[in-house]
Amino acid sequence: MKRGLALVCLVAAVVAGCSTTAAVAPTPQIVYVTAPPQPAPTPMIVYVTPEPATHRPSPSAISHPFTGTFSLAGSTVWSFGRNAADQLECWGSGGYSDIRVGMKVVVKDQAGAIIATAPTEIDPTWKLADHDCRYAFALTLPETSFYSVEVGHRGAQTYSNADLSSAGWHVDLTLGG
Repeated sequence: MKRGLALVCLVAAVVAGCSTTAAVAPTPQIVYVTAPPQPAPTPMIVYVTPEPATHRPSPSAISHPFTGTFSLAGSTVWSFGRNAADQLECWGSGGYSDIRVGMKVVVKDQAGAIIATAPTEIDPTWKLADHDCRYAFALTLPETSFYSVEVGHRGAQTYSNADLSSAGWHVDLTLGG
């Protein structure tokens, strides 16, 4: 009991003073204990930038698979034979002797900057009965307004983005005839 009295006295001592030797408990007093006041939280400002309603990737992020063929027409301007892998192959002759497998296809943008290159290969659909010598190529083109396509050193053909898009990003070029 003395322990309980001491506790009551301790609380009472805080409020009004008390002696631990008292024989009778003092009149109980209600003591409210509260936590010290906390500082107000610091206000936080959050900026939210909404996504544009119609998000379109930057032009440089858009690319197009582009394919084409290059034909050397006229039976007197090309020859054929088998390559080292025993595959049928054709090549230009006379003034067209630069036309062969591995010719460089160069694509430039409207500013004249080279944006893609690839070598030619024999078109897998080519047959001797077609009466021409046909090569194929495939590249990936970045988005731009105009494209200049040159096979070998035989002059460039220019196409707008809309032209190539409507053609399914494919061209068929012919030299000779």
